[in-house]
Amino acid sequence: MSRYLFILNPWAGRGTGAKVIQRVMQAATAQGLDYRVTLTARPRHAMELAHEAADGYDVVVAVGGDGTVHEVVNGLLAASSGEVTRPLGIVPIGSGDDFANHLRLPAHSIEKCVARIAQGEPRRVDIGRVNGEYFANEVGLAFEAYVTAESRKVTAPVGPLIYLIAIFRSLGSYSLPRLRLRWEGGEVEREMLMVSVANGHRAGGGMLFAPDADARDGLFDVVMADAMGRGEILRLLPKVYQGKHISEEPVTVVRTPWLTVDSNKPLPVQADGEILALDMRHLEFELLPLRVPVLG
Repeated sequence: MSRYLFILNPWAGRGTGAKVIQRVMQAATAQGLDYRVTLTARPRHAMELAHEAADGYDVVVAVGGDGTVHEVVNGLLAASSGEVTRPLGIVPIGSGDDFANHLRLPAHSIEKCVARIAQGEPRRVDIGRVNGEYFANEVGLAFEAYVTAESRKVTAPVGPLIYLIAIFRSLGSYSLPRLRLRWEGGEVEREMLMVSVANGHRAGGGMLFAPDADARDGLFDVVMADAMGRGEILRLLPKVYQGKHISEEPVTVVRTPWLTVDSNKPLPVQADGEILALDMRHLEFELLPLRVPVLG
């Protein structure tokens, strides 16, 4: 019988995780699983637990939001030396759950997710890597990452509205960088508002930055937004939620398996909703095809 480790982030969903521990255990018991539930205690702890689990468990389940998935994926890939990992399960209980949405997993339905993990066949998905850090869904540079950092300061409400509040708080305080991007078949250098390097189609708790992205096609969708004023940002913002911004003149999309980015000033960077740094100047992206089997 397969052994399952559920890595549960009690802070996911602004504290939702701590309230659903019993539900997770009841769902796993109902499916007849041989399982253990362990709680994360600090940042990057899920990464350590996933790395250790690769020796004694057949399936590792991330119970949390995109950040928990990010850490578990990094732990699994570290254990496999970047090659195909043990199967991953996802029970999305975070504020955004964008990667789970991309994979069409049931949102905030613990019992359905655990049932699909127990009964489903694994589907391999692509994984990205930037400067040695793996990511499942998306990396945002410049304004997008600055907004992510601001969202950490929003104490209420819970859910996608957090990101929208952070956008409005950031409009008057962010200084635009000049970026040089190089990818397979092209390059550009100019002042930009933001760059989204997407494996999945959604980020920021429901914003369709890369509506045509596919985590199984072997390519990043790189979405670049040129420098623009606050009025133009506010005009485009509703279109981002519909994925219609990519046809607008300030936005360019390219598809590539690799990318490098250089900035003339310290650059904030987030990966799967987790801040990697606020001061990067050089980034190297690589897509790793079909590295993680996902159950569900």
